[in-house]
Amino acid sequence: MIFVFIEQKISALPKVNEQDKKDPVDLSPIGVRNWFVGQNLPRPPYEASFRLSLLSQSGGQEKPHFFDACEISEIMDKMWEKDKDFAQRMKYSALLHDIGKAGPVLATAEEQKAFVGLFNLVFDKKEYNNIPPRDLTIKKALAIKVAEGVLKHSQAVFILKKINESAGKSDLNINENSRMADFWSAHVFWSVELLDFLKIDETVVEIVSGHHFLDGYGPDKKQEVLIDQGKASLIVADQYQALRRRGKLSHEKAVEILTKKVENKLANDLQNRELFLACVQKLAKVKNMIN
Repeated sequence: MIFVFIEQKISALPKVNEQDKKDPVDLSPIGVRNWFVGQNLPRPPYEASFRLSLLSQSGGQEKPHFFDACEISEIMDKMWEKDKDFAQRMKYSALLHDIGKAGPVLATAEEQKAFVGLFNLVFDKKEYNNIPPRDLTIKKALAIKVAEGVLKHSQAVFILKKINESAGKSDLNINENSRMADFWSAHVFWSVELLDFLKIDETVVEIVSGHHFLDGYGPDKKQEVLIDQGKASLIVADQYQALRRRGKLSHEKAVEILTKKVENKLANDLQNRELFLACVQKLAKVKNMIN
């Protein structure tokens, strides 16, 4: 069955220059939209392009969030190169899966900038003043980054103010007293809500909804949920890319850790475990995906 993206056929999309086909060079919303076209994918709605443009801005991490998504998209392309239709669907899902990191559906442009600014902060110590990063409140986390010299006081004030202003715009009510763990996990729900609001193909929305299934949060956090091949592929690729890029692990070590995680997390879920392991094995055969 041919996969149809939104309401626009790929064949009807305009041509773009060769440079746009290789990398997202122009990081403006229009540039991001044109880059999708260069990948033979539908042009996303402007609201989605604006958020992806914000997520293309570098922060404390090595690569901006949208560049991570581009890398995961390429992994999808190589994993499923023999099934072009499925590969295109997975590439599109990968590019949009973390769009909720720019905040809830009703967040203003300034609030979206604040959410991206907070997501850009890296907490790589096991504890901060005897508190694990996940248990820090947003207010405390920002204070730590100001003390470390990572953020200016004015930047922290801006982020805190805008996040508090957006608190009532989502059922999750993320505010300055929310735990960082709750803030980090909120992006899955916001991604799903936004893509649904923008009327993105429901198959893509469904794939995106489960991308943190193995981590135990998101709409598909319960293990009795049956995961399909699309969801499993995105989950595996997302975690593999994080192990390679942020964990700085080799291909072989990343595959080994992923395999063990699947076996441990899904020890009592035979059907999903077999599906995930099959995706990991497929990924293991495709090397040189990340330099």
